[in-house]
Amino acid sequence: MRCSPRRCLAALMMLVCLPIAVNQAAAGWSARFPGGESAAFPVDDGRYFVTVALPGQDAGVGRLLTDGRPAEAVPHLDPVSRLVIFRSAGPAAPPLAMRAATPPGDGFPVEVRGGPRGATAGWIKQVGGKVLPLALLKIDYQGEPPLPGQPLLDASGRLVAVAYEPSGERSGYALPVEVVHRALDGIKRDGRVLRARLGLSLKPGAPAPQVLRVLEGSPAGRAGVKVSDVLLEIGGRKVGDYADAVNAFYFLRPAVTARIKVRRGGEEIALMVTPEAE
Repeated sequence: MRCSPRRCLAALMMLVCLPIAVNQAAAGWSARFPGGESAAFPVDDGRYFVTVALPGQDAGVGRLLTDGRPAEAVPHLDPVSRLVIFRSAGPAAPPLAMRAATPPGDGFPVEVRGGPRGATAGWIKQVGGKVLPLALLKIDYQGEPPLPGQPLLDASGRLVAVAYEPSGERSGYALPVEVVHRALDGIKRDGRVLRARLGLSLKPGAPAPQVLRVLEGSPAGRAGVKVSDVLLEIGGRKVGDYADAVNAFYFLRPAVTARIKVRRGGEEIALMVTPEAE
């Protein structure tokens, strides 16, 4: 299925093939949801399988398949990214190695084994003037874009990103590998993907990510964040605008202390904040 950038990205706002040849080509892992099918691949201990459920597909009734046959597995959806991780009750599969983070800069080469090569081509942070809750990685391919859920690999065969949906004849959107790490951590620790709450709001129209409000007794308030502070860094991610801040907020994890750097007047101040679960 193809869609326009506006339709695909707007769907994310509302929540918002390597023919399975990665390390486990013979097994033919995939995922089936009402309305479509995606590729899937094993990570971690070989019992967690990563895929994506496109907007409109019900991940809660999705099935993990091996060579087209249903496998016993429980799906866990990250409603923001639409990433789905199945926890399999069956034997472990050879897992795919993952990079710690998506390489910085444009032009980093990626490949789909059995499919096209490509390269990173920047980040999509907003569409139609509306900021996305998670920045998507744009990929330019040398051929037809891969199907949703296919892993995009570096030259060493490590996961860089997960194909999300085509955006053109030779381009598509992908979820960075950090999304997989964040979802996997939440599922293993909490049994689901929880969103983090700081208890602050920003001024959307401001040229810089300026704090408009801090809720009393909130994690941000306890950490010492003040109204009119300008956010410079969130959890190790540098932020230059409102969209950067929204993206950085997504990667914060409940009960995991993170460093926030703000500019207050002419001074830069580092604060430690422990987000709560929404």
